[in-house]
Amino acid sequence: MSGRAGGGSVLPSVPNDLASRQMCCAMHLHPPLAAQVLLHYSIDNPKAWCPPFGVDAVALVRHARAADTRWRELYGAVALTRYSLLILVALGVLLLWRDGVVTALLALPLIVVACGVGWRTTFLSLQQTRAAAIDTMAEEKPLATQAPELDSDLEEGLAALQDANMIVFEVDADSPFVGSGTEIGRWALPPIDVSRSREKNRDGTRPPATFSIRELHDDLIRLAGSRLGLSDIEVTKRIYVRGDVLPDCEGLFHPDEVRPPCRLDTSWVDLGSDAPGEQARTYVCLAKSLVGSQIVVTLFARYTLEQGILSCEFAAFVLPPVLRDSAPATGFYGLFGEDLSPIHGRSTTWALTIAAWRTYVAELFRRSDRGIDLAEAHENRTQHHYEALQEGRRYDYGAPFSARELAATTSIESYFEIADVRDCLLRMQRGVIDCLVAFLTDKGIDTSEIAAGKQRIINNITNIGEVSGRGNIFGNHGRVSNFDRDDQAA
Repeated sequence: MSGRAGGGSVLPSVPNDLASRQMCCAMHLHPPLAAQVLLHYSIDNPKAWCPPFGVDAVALVRHARAADTRWRELYGAVALTRYSLLILVALGVLLLWRDGVVTALLALPLIVVACGVGWRTTFLSLQQTRAAAIDTMAEEKPLATQAPELDSDLEEGLAALQDANMIVFEVDADSPFVGSGTEIGRWALPPIDVSRSREKNRDGTRPPATFSIRELHDDLIRLAGSRLGLSDIEVTKRIYVRGDVLPDCEGLFHPDEVRPPCRLDTSWVDLGSDAPGEQARTYVCLAKSLVGSQIVVTLFARYTLEQGILSCEFAAFVLPPVLRDSAPATGFYGLFGEDLSPIHGRSTTWALTIAAWRTYVAELFRRSDRGIDLAEAHENRTQHHYEALQEGRRYDYGAPFSARELAATTSIESYFEIADVRDCLLRMQRGVIDCLVAFLTDKGIDTSEIAAGKQRIINNITNIGEVSGRGNIFGNHGRVSNFDRDDQAA
């Protein structure tokens, strides 16, 4: 697994787009996942699109379209053989009734031929599907170029998700931070009196400088790269808006538009910092991708200043690796491992032969897992949106989840990955507090009371040897269990 480069040794590593490749591979092998992705990122979806953090959205939807098209073609081909078999069976019954058993047996070879044609069609389709799934994991091939291009409007919208600064979340979502995975920590510093000065002159205490929350957020973004001790960290500001109140934000969105935008003028994002509402607030988002974006750790920070008292709110989320058990769902038994890579050293033809019979029989009796009916789902969603507008009811434009969350596991199993998540979170915690102290110090504000709060946060996260949070615990083996706990350092 090691190699030579420039005369030195190289340890094994993973490609930066591993999560994108695994998701595209999983969609080729698991039709329901491809259908869900297409439904969420359809051009006429009135609900907001949630960015698939750590995943190339353009490549994702291209492969979802290609995978869904291939499976629909297979379903159509098997349907033809189903109707042929029904006709042949009916013919056999008719011959049995009119001419007896011997004549009726003449229909049997035709039935066998029809079954053989259906099996061969299924075999060739699964063979093409397997090849497409394997190609997605080939690093030398650009992922997006392996599937046909989409409509220009759709691709432009998907590309804009990369720099999204507004997330519209569904009312029923567990938290505003849809798309970010599972909450693993939530805490706050004790409120800080920013009217206390750290400097004195001959006449007494020198008053500290005033500042706005926008300035504080911008300073955190400016300093985060150098203060956190993490390379390739993404630091940005996003405004999070509840889906049912979005039309009330005059000038931001109108219900007649196709769907809520994902990018806003920065003035709206700054407004969410300086004058946050009950259902719309701006956060500084620090995100770090690990193991080829298989894991994304995100820390959300928000500050509130009122009557000279500064409140500091933090929340940490982790997006677990891509689900690895999609292959058996479509009958690819013995062809792919847990990491969705092809298994070598066994007869591919024999395994595909068995898989083709299983898939063909399941589809013949309409027992295969097709997933949602896209046409019906589109119609129902459009009708619901139209009726809500006609009746003057509030329509929830929020996204319930992201496509990346659909394919995520519920745990982190690797010891290395758990250790990296813990280390990344601790660095983020320390970094944002250090940035806050530096900012307040520059303004001449006394920061002595922050030290105790900072230490309690660090101890609260590390003293039990696991990354813990409200409702979930990622333990020593990455297992998730229900555990109602609120990590507050008040």
